[in-house]
Amino acid sequence: MGTPNLATAALALAVGAAGFLVGRSQAPRTTPDDPGALAQENDGLRARVTELERTLASRPALAAAGRGVADAPGPAPSTPPATPARVADPAAPAPKIGPDGAPVLDLADVKSADELVARLLAYLETALARGPEGHLDLLRTLDATLKDAEKTFERVAGRDEGTAARMIYPLVRFAVLHEAQVADVTESVFRTMAEHPAALADFDKNTLEVFTEGLGVVMPGVVGTDRLARLRGYVETVLATPPGSQPKSIEGNRNRMMRLLRAWAPPMTVDEVIARLKRGDLPPEELAALVRRVPKDALAGLDVAGLLGPAIARGDMAAMGALRGVALPPGDLAALDRQVVAGPSARDGNFVYQYLWATSRGTWANAASFVEAWFASGAADGPQAAMIVRSLGAPAEAIRDLVARYRLSDEARRALEAGLPPR
Repeated sequence: MGTPNLATAALALAVGAAGFLVGRSQAPRTTPDDPGALAQENDGLRARVTELERTLASRPALAAAGRGVADAPGPAPSTPPATPARVADPAAPAPKIGPDGAPVLDLADVKSADELVARLLAYLETALARGPEGHLDLLRTLDATLKDAEKTFERVAGRDEGTAARMIYPLVRFAVLHEAQVADVTESVFRTMAEHPAALADFDKNTLEVFTEGLGVVMPGVVGTDRLARLRGYVETVLATPPGSQPKSIEGNRNRMMRLLRAWAPPMTVDEVIARLKRGDLPPEELAALVRRVPKDALAGLDVAGLLGPAIARGDMAAMGALRGVALPPGDLAALDRQVVAGPSARDGNFVYQYLWATSRGTWANAASFVEAWFASGAADGPQAAMIVRSLGAPAEAIRDLVARYRLSDEARRALEAGLPPR
């Protein structure tokens, strides 16, 4: 897959916004309880970026316009030869200016989707021209607009997906023509998350998702190495804080920032990755990202269980996700199982289920030995343990054997015995 640029990012953002506006809840989403949720999100993200790049490739002039933002931030917009396309005719009037000098986005009286987009673009043009000092005001406006977006769109266009689709290109083109300013806003958001998180306490997590899943994904193709290193530093600062210690808007984007850190990793050869892994002392996020970059046939020379085991035993999802698709030798898998069973994550039935899925053990025949060790450790107790045993397809006699041989709470015992056929 080629390197995406800001046009792709804007398209990703526009597609996400359009889907939200017409009711993205129509398609089922994976939940944290789904053992395949993490992998499905990653696969979906890769598929989306691939499709967006394919769309962008059909517009070569647009693709050429989306490259080359300098490392240094600056308020001046990019100025390719073409004039920005206008959606409404006549163009929307300039936005009102509030007492604080910030433009005001007012969509209360818009009568059509074209007018809505034109007014949004007029606001963005004015807001971006203010430079970095106006970035937080712009973010507040975006937050308020997204919270009320579905009602606004339904009022002017019903739930017409075709209308939403026609909104995408003007937003993409605008982002390309103002790429330097959009990159500046993106950096401001990540810097605020790292240095002044309390300023984002009242924001919705979906507002920050515009940057953590939309624009942030393609920053490696937009900015230079120095600026990307700054962005990486902001994300590392956020992820270094204990989970649960940040405002909810930031906490709700922690997993997305972990993925960004992988996407923003500097280029390395396979030999360099392996050498870095062997040196050790890596944070779980970087460790998981590096393991994913090693071809499966090259993993044989690495102690994958030793590298990932401690983080997985603590319940680190990124480290566990790195196991996906890796066929560990039986001895390494047994060593990894021992660490997981002895760690605090063994008491989280949902985590254990996802661990079994990540190590390709979704059937009783493949998972029985781990389940035995898990029950023997005393960590498998409660309804979640019973759910896992049943979901693996354990036969009735195996369930009765677990009940007979291990000390369990009354709740866990009842859950395991429920529905068993009579002897």
